[in-house]
Amino acid sequence: MLSIVVIAYRNEDTILRAVASLLDQKAKHPYEVIVVASGGGRSAQLVRDRYPEVHVLEFVRRLLPGAARNVGVEKARGRFVSFLAANCLAEPG
Repeated sequence: MLSIVVIAYRNEDTILRAVASLLDQKAKHPYEVIVVASGGGRSAQLVRDRYPEVHVLEFVRRLLPGAARNVGVEKARGRFVSFLAANCLAEPG
């Protein structure tokens, strides 16, 4: 299994497109998407509302990218872990 950790800091304008770009992947192996949202804002709630199958971790205080990645890795169940920033899109395939 692959775990994909999306790190978000107040990315309300881009988070849903980023998560959709992952969930729309055609993969022959199972994968999970974990969103680590920090610093307040509505990013975490937007993902929870639209994609209830995505595991969302929310922190009021801002986590720097390394700390956010570490939190995501701790929750990941996959043998491999990949990362995507919340203002990026995953290419098909």
